[in-house]
Amino acid sequence: MERLVLIGDSLTEWGNWEDLLRGYRVLNLGVSGETTRGLYARRDLIRSALCDRDCIFVMSGINDILMGDEDVVTFIKVFTRFLLETPLDLKITLQGLLPVCGDFIDYLNTVRVNNEAIAELAKALGVGFLDLYSRFVDPQGIPIRGYFDNDGVHLSLDGYRVWGSAILGQLADFHER
Repeated sequence: MERLVLIGDSLTEWGNWEDLLRGYRVLNLGVSGETTRGLYARRDLIRSALCDRDCIFVMSGINDILMGDEDVVTFIKVFTRFLLETPLDLKITLQGLLPVCGDFIDYLNTVRVNNEAIAELAKALGVGFLDLYSRFVDPQGIPIRGYFDNDGVHLSLDGYRVWGSAILGQLADFHER
């Protein structure tokens, strides 16, 4: 059985991935409050936890954006290259950032722009990309409030179910290749 390694910030850390991704062994390497710089800074620690044939899912950057740093791709790029340079056979997927709502709605455009850059980066590096953003907005592009906690950033159980389902779909695509 493959092992799934989820890497990111509090959105990742707070997920009950064992329940959401039943049938898979899950290693949750989410760290609350982490930025893309922090992700890169702990790259050696992350690398030491990885095994051959792990399926890696990375999402980082919303904390950067909410703190005023609009470029999240730089450190995602160097972190992903670091993973690609390991001697392990890893299946890496970069996940798009989730939308935000409530008091943070003004950041939506910045999130969309960064998601486009993350998708381009994934293609350039030959790794997977999982578009989560589109699953969390309605047809008009408005975040679906029921998928978020009251703070407008963190997820409700329904939001985590959507995310978990997206990961399972990505894994099914891996197996078809």
